[in-house]
Amino acid sequence: MVAVDERTGQVSVLRYAVAHEGGEEINPQVVEGQIIGGVAQGIGGALLEQFSYGEDGQPKSTTFADYLLPGPLEVPRVDVRHLLVPTPDNPLGVRGVGESGTIAAAATLAAAIDDALDGQVHVSQTPVSPAALKAVLTR
Repeated sequence: MVAVDERTGQVSVLRYAVAHEGGEEINPQVVEGQIIGGVAQGIGGALLEQFSYGEDGQPKSTTFADYLLPGPLEVPRVDVRHLLVPTPDNPLGVRGVGESGTIAAAATLAAAIDDALDGQVHVSQTPVSPAALKAVLTR
């Protein structure tokens, strides 16, 4: 769930939920941390992180002042649902879980922005910058 300030184009993530199929969990707290960290990474990729280059091909995003990363104000509380489905492919029944929070974030947030703006826009690329969103909303 997101809120969009139509005046500025700023997107705020209000609520985020993720379900994952991780098999047997050796340490559920570590798994939860991996999922939430993946969501934070996905939010960054969808809304903040962008490399830019000058006309000469040199990178312009050379510091964290130029390349934005999500922090505690950009990442809401994440509700995680664990679907414990063991795999028969190894004796422990475990699966990888690190990508579960990251992979769907761009599509999830794009759809949430579309929904929040009630069809005024269709987000088709990321990152969704406030400037780009504002430009589309003021046409």
